[in-house]
Amino acid sequence: MQNKQKNPNQTTIRLPEVVEGQTPFAAVLSFADARVPVEILFDRGIGDIFLVRGDYIGQATDTEAIKQATKAKVLYQVEQLNQSPIID
Repeated sequence: MQNKQKNPNQTTIRLPEVVEGQTPFAAVLSFADARVPVEILFDRGIGDIFLVRGDYIGQATDTEAIKQATKAKVLYQVEQLNQSPIID
């Protein structure tokens, strides 16, 4: 993989660029698991991906509250960050 950038935007140099706001080009819906670092998985950096993690999946008893919280996060992504929703 020549001329391919590895680990873009993952240094403190990126922080001043995202302090005023975020303009991620993609969103990922994931489980609440710190063992899955999405930015590293997709070779992206700070502010490149809008990450929506499911709240307490597997441990919660109020699944309707989880659905509503996740829906609110996805709506923020679509409405405030002007991203198109992706439905799988």
